[in-house]
Amino acid sequence: MRHACLLVFLLCGAPLALAAEPTGSTPTPEQINRYLQNPASVVEMPNTRSPDGKYALCAVSIEGSTRGAAAILTADHKQCLAVTSARPYGIGIEDRRPQSYLTVLWSPDSRHIAIHDSIAKHSLLEVYAVGPSGARAVSIPDLIKLVTDGTNPAPALVSSGQDPIAWIDNTHLAVEIRAKTEAGAILAKRHT
Repeated sequence: MRHACLLVFLLCGAPLALAAEPTGSTPTPEQINRYLQNPASVVEMPNTRSPDGKYALCAVSIEGSTRGAAAILTADHKQCLAVTSARPYGIGIEDRRPQSYLTVLWSPDSRHIAIHDSIAKHSLLEVYAVGPSGARAVSIPDLIKLVTDGTNPAPALVSSGQDPIAWIDNTHLAVEIRAKTEAGAILAKRHT
């Protein structure tokens, strides 16, 4: 199977937008901050601490929720900088251990984080610019349109994925894009 590799150029001044809009049930950083007062509500996800050690992606248990939230927190787990749309526990949180559905890559300077949640049938990539005062989503192009060459009508897809591979430098990210059509064809393209 061939895979596409795309360099996503991140500009610190880029307009803020998520690759996929979070659902209405996604908690706000302020709501997450209330849960941080109970250390038992927070589990730092393995291998997600930033290179400078200041930030981490954490699973936060939300009262009354079976999903929990994946949040970018300060390393001391005292402040929520952003809440992602990723599902830290997969389908449910019965065992309270984060699952390995997430790919998390920090830029070498710890100023950007790329998060991919592969549990969804059509998984998306989220990228955040991170700093001491908070984190904001970075707008990225529609990667699936790039792999389908923008054909009209677009082929019906049964699955697709956008997996971060590596940071080329502090602002350039290599991404693997895959898509499978209803006819069984694998769509992949190399972009630089």
